[in-house]
Amino acid sequence: MDVSINLKKMKMIKNLLIMLLFFIINFSFGQGFNEAKKSAEQGDADAQYSLGVMYSSGEGTSTDQKQAFYWYKKSAEQGNAEAQYDLGIRYFFGQGTLRDKKQAFYWFKKSAEQGDAEAQYSLGFAYSSGQGTSTDQKQAFYWFKKSAEQGNAEAQYSLGFAYSYGEGTLTDKKQAFYWYKKSAEQGDAGAQYTLGFAYSNGEGTLTDKKQAFYWFKKSAEQGDANAQYDLGIRYYFGQGTSTDQKQAFYWFKKSAEQGDADAQYSLGFAYSNGQGTFTDKKQAFYWYKKSAEQGNAGAQYSLGFAYSYGEGTLKDKKQAFYWYEKSAEQGDAKAQYYLGGMYDNGEGTLTDKKQAFYWIKKSAEQGFAKAQNNLAVLYKNGEGALTDKKQAFYWFKKSAEQGNVNAQYNLGVMYYFGKGTLTDKKQAFYWYEKSAKQGSAIAQYNLGVIYFIGEGTLPDKKQAAFWIRKSYDNGFEEAKKFWEDEELYKY
Repeated sequence: MDVSINLKKMKMIKNLLIMLLFFIINFSFGQGFNEAKKSAEQGDADAQYSLGVMYSSGEGTSTDQKQAFYWYKKSAEQGNAEAQYDLGIRYFFGQGTLRDKKQAFYWFKKSAEQGDAEAQYSLGFAYSSGQGTSTDQKQAFYWFKKSAEQGNAEAQYSLGFAYSYGEGTLTDKKQAFYWYKKSAEQGDAGAQYTLGFAYSNGEGTLTDKKQAFYWFKKSAEQGDANAQYDLGIRYYFGQGTSTDQKQAFYWFKKSAEQGDADAQYSLGFAYSNGQGTFTDKKQAFYWYKKSAEQGNAGAQYSLGFAYSYGEGTLKDKKQAFYWYEKSAEQGDAKAQYYLGGMYDNGEGTLTDKKQAFYWIKKSAEQGFAKAQNNLAVLYKNGEGALTDKKQAFYWFKKSAEQGNVNAQYNLGVMYYFGKGTLTDKKQAFYWYEKSAKQGSAIAQYNLGVIYFIGEGTLPDKKQAAFWIRKSYDNGFEEAKKFWEDEELYKY
Protein backbone atom coordinates (compact mmCIF):
# COMPACT_ATOMS: atom_id res chain seq x y z
CA MET A 1 0.00 0.00 0.00
CA ASP A 2 1.74 3.20 -1.19
CA VAL A 3 0.13 5.74 1.10
CA SER A 4 2.47 8.58 0.06
CA ILE A 5 0.96 8.44 -3.44
CA ASN A 6 -2.50 8.63 -1.88
CA LEU A 7 -1.46 11.70 0.10
CA LYS A 8 -0.39 13.42 -3.12
CA LYS A 9 -3.59 12.42 -4.87
CA MET A 10 -5.75 13.73 -2.02
CA LYS A 11 -3.91 17.04 -2.06
CA MET A 12 -4.29 17.39 -5.83
CA ILE A 13 -8.04 16.71 -5.72
CA LYS A 14 -8.50 19.09 -2.84
CA ASN A 15 -6.68 21.91 -4.63
CA LEU A 16 -8.68 21.35 -7.79
CA LEU A 17 -11.90 21.70 -5.81
CA ILE A 18 -10.62 24.88 -4.22
CA MET A 19 -9.71 26.34 -7.60
CA LEU A 20 -13.17 25.46 -8.90
CA LEU A 21 -14.60 27.37 -5.97
CA PHE A 22 -12.35 30.30 -6.80
CA PHE A 23 -13.50 30.22 -10.41
CA ILE A 24 -17.10 30.49 -9.22
CA ILE A 25 -16.17 33.33 -6.87
CA ASN A 26 -14.24 35.17 -9.56
CA PHE A 27 -17.01 34.72 -12.08
CA SER A 28 -19.67 35.94 -9.63
CA PHE A 29 -17.91 38.71 -7.77
CA GLY A 30 -14.81 39.55 -9.78
CA GLN A 31 -12.49 38.70 -6.92
CA GLY A 32 -9.08 37.46 -8.19
CA PHE A 33 -5.53 36.98 -7.10
CA ASN A 34 -4.99 40.66 -6.17
CA GLU A 35 -8.08 40.76 -3.98
CA ALA A 36 -7.06 37.51 -2.26
CA LYS A 37 -3.54 38.84 -1.69
CA LYS A 38 -4.86 42.06 -0.21
CA SER A 39 -7.12 40.20 2.22
CA ALA A 40 -4.34 37.79 3.11
CA GLU A 41 -1.94 40.63 3.90
CA GLN A 42 -4.58 42.07 6.21
CA GLY A 43 -4.57 38.79 8.16
CA ASP A 44 -7.61 36.96 6.81
CA ALA A 45 -6.86 33.26 7.44
CA ASP A 46 -9.15 31.95 4.71
CA ALA A 47 -7.65 34.36 2.18
CA GLN A 48 -4.16 33.32 3.26
CA TYR A 49 -5.05 29.70 2.64
CA SER A 50 -6.62 30.51 -0.74
CA LEU A 51 -3.57 32.53 -1.72
CA GLY A 52 -1.39 29.54 -0.87
CA VAL A 53 -3.53 27.39 -3.19
CA MET A 54 -3.20 29.96 -5.99
CA TYR A 55 0.58 30.09 -5.68
CA SER A 56 0.70 26.29 -5.56
CA SER A 57 -1.35 25.77 -8.73
CA GLY A 58 -0.36 28.93 -10.65
CA GLU A 59 -3.92 30.23 -10.76
CA GLY A 60 -3.89 33.99 -11.39
CA THR A 61 -0.15 34.18 -10.79
CA SER A 62 3.10 32.33 -11.50
CA THR A 63 3.58 29.06 -9.65
CA ASP A 64 5.71 29.66 -6.57
CA GLN A 65 5.95 26.81 -4.06
CA LYS A 66 7.88 28.87 -1.52
CA GLN A 67 5.13 31.51 -1.50
CA ALA A 68 2.52 28.76 -1.29
CA PHE A 69 4.30 27.39 1.77
CA TYR A 70 4.56 30.88 3.29
CA TRP A 71 0.82 31.55 3.06
CA TYR A 72 -0.23 28.07 4.13
CA LYS A 73 1.90 28.58 7.24
CA LYS A 74 0.37 32.00 7.92
CA SER A 75 -3.13 30.53 7.70
CA ALA A 76 -2.26 27.38 9.65
CA GLU A 77 -0.84 29.42 12.52
CA GLN A 78 -4.23 31.10 12.78
CA GLY A 79 -5.91 27.72 13.15
CA ASN A 80 -7.22 27.06 9.63
CA ALA A 81 -7.59 23.25 9.53
CA GLU A 82 -7.25 22.93 5.76
CA ALA A 83 -4.11 25.04 5.78
CA GLN A 84 -2.70 22.97 8.63
CA TYR A 85 -3.23 19.81 6.59
CA ASP A 86 -1.70 21.33 3.44
CA LEU A 87 1.21 22.67 5.46
CA GLY A 88 1.77 19.15 6.78
CA ILE A 89 1.82 17.87 3.18
CA ARG A 90 4.43 20.53 2.29
CA TYR A 91 6.67 19.46 5.13
CA PHE A 92 6.11 15.77 4.34
CA PHE A 93 7.19 16.05 0.69
CA GLY A 94 9.54 19.02 0.99
CA GLN A 95 7.51 21.35 -1.22
CA GLY A 96 8.56 25.00 -0.87
CA THR A 97 10.57 24.08 2.21
CA LEU A 98 12.96 21.45 3.48
CA ARG A 99 11.41 18.04 4.15
CA ASP A 100 10.61 17.71 7.86
CA LYS A 101 8.55 14.68 8.94
CA LYS A 102 8.24 15.91 12.53
CA GLN A 103 6.74 19.20 11.40
CA ALA A 104 4.48 17.30 9.02
CA PHE A 105 3.27 15.16 11.91
CA TYR A 106 2.75 18.27 14.08
CA TRP A 107 0.51 19.97 11.54
CA PHE A 108 -1.38 16.81 10.57
CA LYS A 109 -2.22 16.40 14.25
CA LYS A 110 -3.35 20.02 14.58
CA SER A 111 -5.68 19.63 11.61
CA ALA A 112 -6.87 16.15 12.57
CA GLU A 113 -7.90 17.32 16.02
CA GLN A 114 -10.15 19.85 14.31
CA GLY A 115 -11.85 17.04 12.40
CA ASP A 116 -10.23 17.27 8.97
CA ALA A 117 -10.69 13.78 7.44
CA GLU A 118 -7.66 13.95 5.16
CA ALA A 119 -5.44 15.06 8.03
CA GLN A 120 -6.82 12.28 10.22
CA TYR A 121 -5.87 9.77 7.53
CA SER A 122 -2.41 11.30 7.13
CA LEU A 123 -1.92 11.29 10.89
CA GLY A 124 -2.90 7.62 10.99
CA PHE A 125 -0.36 6.92 8.27
CA ALA A 126 2.34 8.80 10.23
CA TYR A 127 1.63 6.71 13.33
CA SER A 128 1.43 3.49 11.31
CA SER A 129 4.78 3.99 9.55
CA GLY A 130 6.60 5.88 12.30
CA GLN A 131 7.16 9.01 10.24
CA GLY A 132 7.76 12.11 12.34
CA THR A 133 6.78 10.19 15.46
CA SER A 134 7.17 6.81 17.12
CA THR A 135 5.28 3.93 15.51
CA ASP A 136 1.98 3.42 17.32
CA GLN A 137 -0.48 1.08 15.62
CA LYS A 138 -3.23 1.78 18.16
CA GLN A 139 -3.07 5.51 17.44
CA ALA A 140 -2.92 4.74 13.72
CA PHE A 141 -6.06 2.63 14.04
CA TYR A 142 -7.80 5.39 16.04
CA TRP A 143 -7.18 8.04 13.42
CA PHE A 144 -7.86 5.79 10.44
CA LYS A 145 -11.24 5.02 12.03
CA LYS A 146 -11.99 8.71 12.63
CA SER A 147 -11.26 9.50 9.00
CA ALA A 148 -13.00 6.41 7.61
CA GLU A 149 -16.20 7.25 9.46
CA GLN A 150 -16.19 10.58 7.62
CA GLY A 151 -16.04 8.74 4.32
CA ASN A 152 -12.36 9.02 3.40
CA ALA A 153 -11.71 6.16 0.96
CA GLU A 154 -8.00 5.79 1.70
CA ALA A 155 -8.70 5.67 5.43
CA GLN A 156 -11.41 3.08 4.88
CA TYR A 157 -8.92 0.92 3.03
CA SER A 158 -6.28 1.39 5.74
CA LEU A 159 -8.84 0.61 8.44
CA GLY A 160 -9.77 -2.58 6.59
CA PHE A 161 -6.09 -3.48 6.46
CA ALA A 162 -5.75 -2.88 10.22
CA TYR A 163 -8.71 -5.16 10.96
CA SER A 164 -7.43 -7.76 8.50
CA TYR A 165 -3.98 -8.08 10.11
CA GLY A 166 -4.79 -7.08 13.69
CA GLU A 167 -2.74 -3.88 13.63
CA GLY A 168 -3.74 -1.66 16.54
CA THR A 169 -6.87 -3.71 17.12
CA LEU A 170 -8.07 -7.32 17.25
CA THR A 171 -8.15 -9.19 13.94
CA ASP A 172 -11.67 -9.04 12.53
CA LYS A 173 -12.07 -10.27 8.94
CA LYS A 174 -15.72 -9.24 8.76
CA GLN A 175 -14.91 -5.66 9.74
CA ALA A 176 -11.98 -5.72 7.31
CA PHE A 177 -14.34 -6.81 4.54
CA TYR A 178 -16.86 -4.10 5.50
CA TRP A 179 -14.32 -1.30 5.24
CA TYR A 180 -12.62 -2.65 2.11
CA LYS A 181 -16.05 -2.67 0.46
CA LYS A 182 -16.78 0.89 1.58
CA SER A 183 -13.51 2.07 0.08
CA ALA A 184 -13.83 -0.03 -3.07
CA GLU A 185 -17.26 1.38 -3.80
CA GLN A 186 -15.68 4.84 -3.79
CA GLY A 187 -13.20 3.71 -6.43
CA ASP A 188 -10.04 3.03 -4.41
CA ALA A 189 -8.02 0.64 -6.61
CA GLY A 190 -6.11 -0.94 -3.71
CA ALA A 191 -9.33 -1.63 -1.83
CA GLN A 192 -10.95 -3.06 -4.97
CA TYR A 193 -8.04 -5.47 -5.35
CA THR A 194 -8.13 -6.48 -1.69
CA LEU A 195 -11.91 -6.88 -1.80
CA GLY A 196 -11.48 -9.19 -4.78
CA PHE A 197 -8.96 -11.17 -2.75
CA ALA A 198 -11.43 -11.40 0.17
CA TYR A 199 -14.18 -12.72 -2.11
CA SER A 200 -11.74 -15.15 -3.73
CA ASN A 201 -10.61 -16.66 -0.41
CA GLY A 202 -13.80 -16.25 1.61
CA GLU A 203 -12.25 -13.87 4.14
CA GLY A 204 -14.91 -11.99 6.10
CA THR A 205 -17.56 -13.09 3.60
CA LEU A 206 -18.68 -16.11 1.62
CA THR A 207 -16.43 -17.20 -1.23
CA ASP A 208 -17.72 -15.70 -4.48
CA LYS A 209 -15.49 -16.14 -7.54
CA LYS A 210 -17.69 -13.93 -9.73
CA GLN A 211 -17.50 -11.04 -7.26
CA ALA A 212 -13.75 -11.62 -6.94
CA PHE A 213 -13.44 -11.35 -10.72
CA TYR A 214 -15.61 -8.21 -10.75
CA TRP A 215 -13.48 -6.34 -8.23
CA PHE A 216 -10.14 -7.51 -9.65
CA LYS A 217 -11.32 -6.15 -13.01
CA LYS A 218 -12.37 -2.82 -11.47
CA SER A 219 -8.96 -2.44 -9.87
CA ALA A 220 -7.05 -3.67 -12.92
CA GLU A 221 -8.77 -1.15 -15.16
CA GLN A 222 -7.44 1.58 -12.85
CA GLY A 223 -3.90 0.28 -13.37
CA ASP A 224 -3.27 -1.71 -10.20
CA ALA A 225 -0.50 -4.16 -11.15
CA ASN A 226 -1.44 -6.79 -8.56
CA ALA A 227 -5.04 -6.78 -9.74
CA GLN A 228 -3.96 -7.00 -13.38
CA TYR A 229 -1.94 -10.12 -12.60
CA ASP A 230 -4.76 -11.71 -10.60
CA LEU A 231 -7.26 -10.83 -13.31
CA GLY A 232 -4.99 -12.59 -15.78
CA ILE A 233 -5.01 -15.65 -13.52
CA ARG A 234 -8.84 -15.57 -13.43
CA TYR A 235 -9.03 -15.51 -17.21
CA TYR A 236 -6.36 -18.23 -17.50
CA PHE A 237 -8.12 -20.72 -15.22
CA GLY A 238 -11.70 -19.57 -15.84
CA GLN A 239 -12.34 -18.51 -12.24
CA GLY A 240 -15.46 -16.34 -11.98
CA THR A 241 -15.49 -15.95 -15.75
CA SER A 242 -15.00 -18.00 -18.92
CA THR A 243 -11.49 -19.18 -19.75
CA ASP A 244 -9.88 -16.70 -22.16
CA GLN A 245 -6.17 -17.13 -22.90
CA LYS A 246 -6.00 -13.91 -24.95
CA GLN A 247 -7.41 -11.84 -22.09
CA ALA A 248 -5.08 -13.62 -19.66
CA PHE A 249 -2.15 -12.70 -21.88
CA TYR A 250 -3.37 -9.08 -22.16
CA TRP A 251 -3.54 -8.56 -18.41
CA PHE A 252 -0.30 -10.43 -17.66
CA LYS A 253 1.40 -8.06 -20.10
CA LYS A 254 -0.18 -4.98 -18.50
CA SER A 255 1.04 -6.06 -15.06
CA ALA A 256 4.44 -7.26 -16.29
CA GLU A 257 5.14 -3.90 -17.92
CA GLN A 258 4.63 -2.31 -14.48
CA GLY A 259 7.28 -4.62 -13.04
CA ASP A 260 5.21 -7.31 -11.31
CA ALA A 261 7.52 -10.35 -11.08
CA ASP A 262 4.74 -12.96 -11.01
CA ALA A 263 3.14 -11.42 -14.09
CA GLN A 264 6.49 -11.30 -15.87
CA TYR A 265 6.92 -15.02 -15.22
CA SER A 266 3.38 -15.77 -16.41
CA LEU A 267 3.92 -13.64 -19.52
CA GLY A 268 7.12 -15.54 -20.25
CA PHE A 269 5.21 -18.82 -19.89
CA ALA A 270 2.50 -17.57 -22.26
CA TYR A 271 5.09 -16.63 -24.90
CA SER A 272 6.94 -19.92 -24.41
CA ASN A 273 3.84 -22.06 -24.89
CA GLY A 274 1.90 -19.89 -27.32
CA GLN A 275 -0.98 -19.33 -24.93
CA GLY A 276 -3.06 -16.29 -25.87
CA THR A 277 -0.37 -15.20 -28.30
CA PHE A 278 2.08 -16.58 -30.86
CA THR A 279 4.94 -18.72 -29.54
CA ASP A 280 8.00 -16.49 -29.16
CA LYS A 281 10.93 -18.03 -27.29
CA LYS A 282 12.94 -14.79 -27.38
CA GLN A 283 10.13 -12.87 -25.70
CA ALA A 284 9.71 -15.76 -23.25
CA PHE A 285 13.40 -15.55 -22.40
CA TYR A 286 13.19 -11.75 -22.01
CA TRP A 287 10.35 -11.88 -19.50
CA TYR A 288 11.70 -14.89 -17.61
CA LYS A 289 14.93 -12.93 -17.14
CA LYS A 290 13.06 -9.84 -15.93
CA SER A 291 11.18 -11.91 -13.37
CA ALA A 292 14.17 -14.05 -12.36
CA GLU A 293 16.24 -10.95 -11.60
CA GLN A 294 13.51 -9.94 -9.14
CA GLY A 295 13.83 -13.31 -7.38
CA ASN A 296 10.87 -15.27 -8.77
CA ALA A 297 11.83 -18.93 -8.28
CA GLY A 298 9.67 -20.27 -11.11
CA ALA A 299 11.17 -17.77 -13.53
CA GLN A 300 14.68 -18.61 -12.34
CA TYR A 301 14.02 -22.27 -13.12
CA SER A 302 12.57 -21.41 -16.54
CA LEU A 303 15.50 -19.13 -17.30
CA GLY A 304 17.90 -21.94 -16.38
CA PHE A 305 15.98 -24.26 -18.68
CA ALA A 306 16.16 -21.70 -21.52
CA TYR A 307 19.94 -21.39 -21.11
CA SER A 308 20.33 -25.16 -20.82
CA TYR A 309 18.51 -25.95 -24.08
CA GLY A 310 19.11 -22.72 -25.99
CA GLU A 311 15.49 -21.56 -26.07
CA GLY A 312 15.31 -17.88 -27.00
CA THR A 313 19.01 -17.47 -26.33
CA LEU A 314 22.34 -19.21 -26.93
CA LYS A 315 23.05 -22.35 -24.90
CA ASP A 316 25.05 -21.53 -21.81
CA LYS A 317 25.44 -24.34 -19.28
CA LYS A 318 27.14 -22.10 -16.72
CA GLN A 319 24.24 -19.65 -16.80
CA ALA A 320 21.82 -22.57 -16.68
CA PHE A 321 23.58 -23.90 -13.59
CA TYR A 322 23.56 -20.40 -12.01
CA TRP A 323 19.81 -19.92 -12.38
CA TYR A 324 18.89 -23.50 -11.45
CA GLU A 325 20.87 -23.02 -8.26
CA LYS A 326 19.15 -19.70 -7.51
CA SER A 327 15.75 -21.33 -7.92
CA ALA A 328 16.68 -24.55 -6.12
CA GLU A 329 17.83 -22.62 -3.06
CA GLN A 330 14.33 -21.11 -2.91
CA GLY A 331 12.83 -24.60 -2.90
CA ASP A 332 11.69 -25.07 -6.50
CA ALA A 333 11.45 -28.86 -6.96
CA LYS A 334 12.08 -28.85 -10.72
CA ALA A 335 15.13 -26.64 -10.34
CA GLN A 336 16.48 -28.91 -7.59
CA TYR A 337 16.08 -31.90 -9.92
CA TYR A 338 17.83 -30.23 -12.85
CA LEU A 339 20.56 -28.83 -10.59
CA GLY A 340 21.18 -32.35 -9.33
CA GLY A 341 21.41 -33.52 -12.94
CA MET A 342 24.01 -30.86 -13.75
CA TYR A 343 26.12 -31.93 -10.76
CA ASP A 344 25.70 -35.56 -11.82
CA ASN A 345 26.85 -34.92 -15.39
CA GLY A 346 29.31 -32.11 -14.73
CA GLU A 347 27.39 -29.58 -16.84
CA GLY A 348 28.09 -25.94 -16.05
CA THR A 349 30.02 -27.06 -12.98
CA LEU A 350 32.39 -29.79 -11.81
CA THR A 351 30.96 -33.30 -11.41
CA ASP A 352 29.92 -33.84 -7.79
CA LYS A 353 27.94 -37.01 -7.07
CA LYS A 354 27.22 -36.05 -3.48
CA GLN A 355 25.77 -32.70 -4.52
CA ALA A 356 23.81 -34.48 -7.24
CA PHE A 357 22.36 -36.85 -4.63
CA TYR A 358 21.63 -33.96 -2.23
CA TRP A 359 19.61 -31.90 -4.71
CA ILE A 360 17.80 -34.80 -6.33
CA LYS A 361 16.77 -35.97 -2.85
CA LYS A 362 15.51 -32.46 -2.04
CA SER A 363 13.35 -32.55 -5.14
CA ALA A 364 12.14 -36.11 -4.55
CA GLU A 365 11.04 -35.26 -1.01
CA GLN A 366 8.81 -32.55 -2.51
CA GLY A 367 7.09 -35.20 -4.63
CA PHE A 368 8.68 -34.56 -8.05
CA ALA A 369 8.29 -37.91 -9.82
CA LYS A 370 11.33 -37.67 -12.09
CA ALA A 371 13.53 -36.89 -9.10
CA GLN A 372 12.08 -39.81 -7.15
CA ASN A 373 12.99 -42.18 -9.99
CA ASN A 374 16.49 -40.74 -10.30
CA LEU A 375 17.02 -40.83 -6.53
CA ALA A 376 16.10 -44.52 -6.59
CA VAL A 377 18.70 -45.08 -9.34
CA LEU A 378 21.34 -43.33 -7.22
CA TYR A 379 20.50 -45.53 -4.21
CA LYS A 380 20.48 -48.63 -6.45
CA ASN A 381 23.92 -47.86 -7.90
CA GLY A 382 25.45 -46.30 -4.77
CA GLU A 383 26.15 -42.95 -6.43
CA GLY A 384 26.55 -40.06 -3.99
CA ALA A 385 25.32 -42.31 -1.19
CA LEU A 386 25.74 -45.88 0.04
CA THR A 387 23.99 -48.56 -2.01
CA ASP A 388 20.57 -49.18 -0.49
CA LYS A 389 18.18 -51.45 -2.42
CA LYS A 390 15.32 -50.88 0.02
CA GLN A 391 15.53 -47.13 -0.45
CA ALA A 392 15.79 -47.68 -4.19
CA PHE A 393 12.60 -49.76 -4.10
CA TYR A 394 10.86 -47.16 -1.91
CA TRP A 395 11.56 -44.29 -4.29
CA PHE A 396 10.82 -46.26 -7.45
CA LYS A 397 7.42 -47.06 -5.94
CA LYS A 398 6.78 -43.40 -5.01
CA SER A 399 7.54 -42.30 -8.55
CA ALA A 400 5.70 -45.18 -10.23
CA GLU A 401 2.52 -44.43 -8.29
CA GLN A 402 2.63 -40.92 -9.80
CA GLY A 403 2.72 -42.44 -13.28
CA ASN A 404 6.41 -42.07 -14.13
CA VAL A 405 7.01 -44.50 -17.00
CA ASN A 406 10.66 -45.23 -16.17
CA ALA A 407 9.93 -45.78 -12.49
CA GLN A 408 7.11 -48.19 -13.35
CA TYR A 409 9.54 -50.26 -15.43
CA ASN A 410 12.23 -50.09 -12.72
CA LEU A 411 9.75 -51.09 -10.04
CA GLY A 412 8.76 -54.08 -12.17
CA VAL A 413 12.43 -55.11 -12.30
CA MET A 414 12.77 -54.78 -8.51
CA TYR A 415 9.73 -57.03 -7.96
CA TYR A 416 10.85 -59.52 -10.62
CA PHE A 417 14.33 -60.03 -9.14
CA GLY A 418 13.42 -59.40 -5.49
CA LYS A 419 15.66 -56.38 -5.03
CA GLY A 420 14.78 -54.24 -1.99
CA THR A 421 11.59 -56.26 -1.59
CA LEU A 422 10.32 -59.86 -1.83
CA THR A 423 10.15 -61.40 -5.30
CA ASP A 424 6.63 -60.96 -6.67
CA LYS A 425 6.08 -61.90 -10.32
CA LYS A 426 2.47 -60.68 -10.29
CA GLN A 427 3.56 -57.24 -9.15
CA ALA A 428 6.35 -57.32 -11.72
CA PHE A 429 3.76 -58.07 -14.42
CA TYR A 430 1.50 -55.29 -13.14
CA TRP A 431 4.17 -52.59 -13.29
CA TYR A 432 5.66 -53.77 -16.61
CA GLU A 433 2.20 -53.48 -18.10
CA LYS A 434 1.72 -49.96 -16.66
CA SER A 435 4.99 -48.83 -18.18
CA ALA A 436 4.44 -50.68 -21.48
CA LYS A 437 1.08 -49.00 -22.04
CA GLN A 438 2.83 -45.62 -21.71
CA GLY A 439 5.21 -46.57 -24.52
CA SER A 440 8.37 -47.84 -22.79
CA ALA A 441 10.05 -50.13 -25.33
CA ILE A 442 12.02 -52.08 -22.73
CA ALA A 443 8.91 -52.56 -20.56
CA GLN A 444 7.02 -53.75 -23.64
CA TYR A 445 9.77 -56.28 -24.27
CA ASN A 446 9.76 -57.57 -20.67
CA LEU A 447 5.97 -57.74 -20.68
CA GLY A 448 6.06 -59.73 -23.91
CA VAL A 449 8.60 -62.17 -22.44
CA ILE A 450 6.63 -62.87 -19.28
CA TYR A 451 3.46 -63.37 -21.32
CA PHE A 452 5.45 -65.87 -23.40
CA ILE A 453 6.73 -67.86 -20.42
CA GLY A 454 3.72 -67.25 -18.15
CA GLU A 455 5.29 -65.51 -15.13
CA GLY A 456 2.95 -63.42 -13.02
CA THR A 457 0.19 -64.19 -15.50
CA LEU A 458 -1.06 -67.08 -17.65
CA PRO A 459 0.98 -67.85 -20.80
CA ASP A 460 -0.45 -66.00 -23.79
CA LYS A 461 1.47 -66.20 -27.07
CA LYS A 462 -0.77 -63.67 -28.83
CA GLN A 463 -0.18 -61.09 -26.12
CA ALA A 464 3.51 -61.96 -26.16
CA ALA A 465 3.61 -61.37 -29.92
CA PHE A 466 1.68 -58.12 -29.58
CA TRP A 467 4.05 -56.59 -27.01
CA ILE A 468 7.27 -57.90 -28.54
CA ARG A 469 6.22 -56.36 -31.87
CA LYS A 470 5.39 -53.09 -30.10
CA SER A 471 8.85 -53.08 -28.53
CA TYR A 472 10.52 -53.91 -31.84
CA ASP A 473 8.59 -51.12 -33.62
CA ASN A 474 9.77 -48.73 -30.90
CA GLY A 475 13.41 -49.55 -31.71
CA PHE A 476 14.34 -52.11 -29.05
CA GLU A 477 16.72 -54.46 -30.91
CA GLU A 478 16.48 -57.41 -28.50
CA ALA A 479 12.78 -57.60 -29.29
CA LYS A 480 13.55 -58.24 -32.96
CA LYS A 481 15.79 -61.19 -32.07
CA PHE A 482 13.17 -62.63 -29.67
CA TRP A 483 10.47 -62.18 -32.34
CA GLU A 484 12.46 -64.13 -34.87
CA ASP A 485 13.91 -66.81 -32.51
CA GLU A 486 10.49 -67.68 -31.04
CA GLU A 487 8.71 -67.31 -34.40
CA LEU A 488 6.18 -64.96 -32.88
CA TYR A 489 5.07 -63.89 -36.37
CA LYS A 490 2.95 -67.04 -36.29
CA TYR A 491 0.73 -65.48 -33.65
